Amino acid sequence: MHLLFTTDLGVKALVYMAASKEKLVSIADMAKTFDIKPTAFKRPLKTLNDNEIITSHAGRSGGYSLIRDPSTLSLGEMIAMLEQDLALVPWLEPDEHGVVQHPNSIYRFAIEHAKTAFFARLDHYTIADLAGDPFTQVALNIRHLVRKRPDR
Repeated sequence: MHLLFTTDLGVKALVYMAASKEKLVSIADMAKTFDIKPTAFKRPLKTLNDNEIITSHAGRSGGYSLIRDPSTLSLGEMIAMLEQDLALVPWLEPDEHGVVQHPNSIYRFAIEHAKTAFFARLDHYTIADLAGDPFTQVALNIRHLVRKRPDR
C-alpha cells in the first residue's frame, strides 16, 4: 500500500500539534521543521479542519490547534480520513454506479481482509503515542517541541 504524501503530512502535522508546547502552531513553523513548502499543508489541514480534528485561527498570530485530545485520535482513523483513495485494486472496487463487478472473488475478499487488518493494527496507536515517542520525535525532527520533564 502506498499512502499519499499529503496523508503523511497530515499525520506529521497532528503529531507536531500534539507535541508542541504552544497551543497554536503556524504552517510556517511546521514547514520549516519538515523542510516542506507551506502550501503542501493546504489539503491535509483543510481535511482535518473540516472533520473537526483541528481548528484554524486567522490573523497575524494565527495558526492551527487540536480540538480533540490526541489520545483519542487513532492513527488508523486519521490515515483513513486523510487518504483520498483506499482502493488497493481498482478493478475490484465498486464502479460509478456502486456495482462491484466481481463481488465473490477470493482475490477481492483477500484484499478487503488485508485492508481491514491494516487499519485494525494502526488503530492500536494514537497521535499522542506518536507525539510522546522519542524515536518518532527524532525521526520527525520535533524533539525540540516536547517539554522536558523536571528531574525528580
